[in-house]
Amino acid sequence: MLYAMDGNDSLKRVLRQSLADDNTLGISPELPTGQIHTSDRYLSRTFIDQFTRDLPPATGDEQITYVKAVGKNMDNVKTKRAWGIYDETGVFVAVCHHGFCLLVADMVQSEELAKYPLAVVARLLDVFGDGLGGGYDIGCQFKVTLDNSSLGPLVRSLHHTCLVGAFHGHAHRRLCQLYSLTTYIKGLGIEDLETCKRTFSKSNSLASSLRYASIFHRQQAIDSYFEHNDDFEVYANLSNFLHNNYKQALDILANGNVAYLKGLTQEPKEETLQMEYWQRLVNLKASSIALNVATAMFSTDSHHDITSYDTHDYERNLKLVQVLECKLEVITRWVPEDAEWQKARSLVTNRKYQRALDRLEGLVVACIFELTKMNRAGTGYRLRKHIAKALQTHSLAIRSALNTYNTVATAMSPPQQTLKWEEVVDYAFLSDFDLLCNTREDVSQTPWATPGARSTMDLYFKMCRAREEISHLNIEIHRLVTCIQDEDNYLRTCEDQLKFTSPALAHQLAIHRNT
Repeated sequence: MLYAMDGNDSLKRVLRQSLADDNTLGISPELPTGQIHTSDRYLSRTFIDQFTRDLPPATGDEQITYVKAVGKNMDNVKTKRAWGIYDETGVFVAVCHHGFCLLVADMVQSEELAKYPLAVVARLLDVFGDGLGGGYDIGCQFKVTLDNSSLGPLVRSLHHTCLVGAFHGHAHRRLCQLYSLTTYIKGLGIEDLETCKRTFSKSNSLASSLRYASIFHRQQAIDSYFEHNDDFEVYANLSNFLHNNYKQALDILANGNVAYLKGLTQEPKEETLQMEYWQRLVNLKASSIALNVATAMFSTDSHHDITSYDTHDYERNLKLVQVLECKLEVITRWVPEDAEWQKARSLVTNRKYQRALDRLEGLVVACIFELTKMNRAGTGYRLRKHIAKALQTHSLAIRSALNTYNTVATAMSPPQQTLKWEEVVDYAFLSDFDLLCNTREDVSQTPWATPGARSTMDLYFKMCRAREEISHLNIEIHRLVTCIQDEDNYLRTCEDQLKFTSPALAHQLAIHRNT
C-alpha cells in the first residue's frame, strides 16, 4: 500500500495562559475537563512520546537532518517566542494515495520532529503489515532515522520503503532522486505521493475555528472533518479518481515515441551498413590493386608467381561487398565520385575521430584519478611511489593515443585541432581541458546532462510508470465495482427486511441507496 505523510502548521491552537509578575507563564484560565477524544484515526500523545528516545541530539547541523526547520533564516529567539504561544503547533497526517486519511497526530509545542513520522510508521506497520511505501518530503533522510531507530528491525523485515514525492524530489540530489523519487521506482505507477498537499488545501479552512478551542473540541473537529471528507468527498469521487488516472496513463503512452526511444540505444542500422559497405569497397579496391600489381609483375617476369593469397583476398572482399549490396539494395556500385561514397567516408572518419578522442580522454582522466590518489590524505609513501611508476607507464599509452588522435584529426574535413604533449600534460595536472568538450562522452553532453535527453529519459520512465498504472487500475476498478455492487445488494436486503417492521427506516434506506 502507498501512503503519504507530512506536517501542517495551519491547525494551531493557542495556549491560553496568563503571564506572571516575573514574565513566566502562569496557570491556564481554561476549565479542566475530563473529556478525552478517542478515535482509531488519532494517535495519542503518549504513543507518540515513546519515540522521543529515537531522536538524536538536535545540536548544530544535526537538527536539520531530523527536523524540517521552518524559517531557519529567522532569529531563533524570536521564532521560539512566537511559537511559544501555541500548545498544538499543527498536525501530522498520513493519507493513502487515493486521499483517505489514515492517521492524525498533534504536533505539541514543537516543529516537525522525527517522532511524529516514526509513530505513524509504527502504527501503519502494526495495522497493514508487509509491503508499505511511504512518501515524505525528506524521505531519504527519514530512511536513515528509521533504520537507526527502535523500529529498524521491524521496518526491514516488513520491507517498508521510504520515498520522496514527485514535487519535492526534484529539489534533492540526483543520486537521491534515482533511489527515492517516485518516477524512477518500479511498480509505483503514476502516483506522485503529494496527496498531503491536496488534503491540507481543504483542511486549512478549519484553522480559524480551532485557534482558541479546547484540546478535546479541537481534536473532535479535526477527526470529524476527516471522517466527513473520507465518506462524502474522497469515496464519492473515487471512481473519478481512477478514471482520471486511467486517462492520464493512456495520454502518456499515446504521446510517447517508443520507436525513437529504442533507437537512441544504438547507431542507426542504415548508417552502420553504409559505413561497413564503404570500408569493404576500400578493402576491395586495395586488394584489386594488389592483384593487378602481382599480375603485371607475372607478365613481365615469369619467375614471379601470383600468390594464392592475393587471389583469395580479392575474392573474399568481393563476396563481402556483394552481400552488403544486397542488404542495402545497391544497384550500381559506389565509386569515389558518388555522393553516397562521400557521405559514408565522412561517417567513418567521424567515428574514427570520436573513438580516438574517447581513448585519449579515458587515459587522461585515469591519469587525473591516479594523481588525485597521490595527493589524497592517508595514502602511504609506498603506494605513492607505486602510483608514480604506474603513471610513467601510463604516459606512454597517452603518447600513443595522442599520436593516433592527431593523425585522425588532421584527416578530418575540415581538419580538427591537434594537440601537443605539453598541452595534454597541463590538462591532466589542471583537470581543466577543453578536449573533453569534443568527445562523445563529454560530461556536459551525457544523457543526464543535456535538456533534450533528460526530457526523453523522463518520458521513458513516465511511460513505464503509465503501463504499471494501467495494470494497477485494471485491478482497482474491478474491486471498486464489486464493492459498489455488494453495498447495493446489502442495502436492498436491509430495505426488504425493514419494509414491514419499520417502513419509515426502509424508505430512508431507499433514498440513501439511490443518492
